[in-house]
Amino acid sequence: MSEQQLPAPPPECHGTLDVSAAKATLEAFVERLQSIPPAPEDLGSGQVLVSPGGASFTTIADALKSITDASHAKEYTIYLGPGVYEENVVCKSWVFIEGSGPDVTTIHAPLGVTGASNSSIGAVTIDAGPTAIGCVGAVNFAVANCSITASDSGGARVSNYLAVSVDFSAGSPTPSSVSISYSTIQAYVKDTLSITVGVVAASNAVVLLNYCPKITARGGSTNMGCAAGTAAEIRLYDCSISAPVWALRLLDDTVLDYMTIDKDRRRVMPTGKDWDRGTPLNLKEVRRLTTGRYAGQVE
Repeated sequence: MSEQQLPAPPPECHGTLDVSAAKATLEAFVERLQSIPPAPEDLGSGQVLVSPGGASFTTIADALKSITDASHAKEYTIYLGPGVYEENVVCKSWVFIEGSGPDVTTIHAPLGVTGASNSSIGAVTIDAGPTAIGCVGAVNFAVANCSITASDSGGARVSNYLAVSVDFSAGSPTPSSVSISYSTIQAYVKDTLSITVGVVAASNAVVLLNYCPKITARGGSTNMGCAAGTAAEIRLYDCSISAPVWALRLLDDTVLDYMTIDKDRRRVMPTGKDWDRGTPLNLKEVRRLTTGRYAGQVE
């Protein structure tokens, strides 16, 4: 059994993206979602309710299948009662999925949740295998108040475990713009060969992480809290990130990527090669860089 290698991001930056415009549009979309009422308190265990209309189902897939006319002018919300939903979820545009809370509503499935443009999922726990949330070409996809986990708890096998994967598995003519807020994100395995990543993005994608108290990856041969490649942007606002090997990692050293805290604190990140050549110091995640633009500085 050999050590797992994280594949290179898609070789081309598909499409173009005005980051400021994408961020403004995404934030306006997320603000609109705040008007969605929470799940009804009397929603029964395992009950899936479609609003408007009031149709009730026992699976999320059946509820999504019943919606054939969703649009900007006719939006739907699917409410999930308390319980464990053993199914992969593929989101649908202009359909918003809202659980009864991450402590009582769980989506447990090997493939987790696949995002779509102009859609959202909130107030659930997503407990999945190698990928908990994945999306390609999803413009305005929002996640809020969720517990997101990719792990080998459902069966050990050497793989890449990515809690959130954005435009990484394949390129897209339309770069994704994704917002994740008030959520915990983690990837972990028990073996020493897999790779674990909290959030990975590529192909000009924009990912906004807001008020996420825990973004972490552990186990395997290599672990990364957040990893960006091929001109992707991951913007962090009041988040906590940790990983034994890499808290933040640039996957494509030919691209200058940025770490953004806020509008006044934005800087080019050191490359992975410069970090690897650095001198380890007394803390595991601290090195004195010896090459590159930050040679001589402690990172």
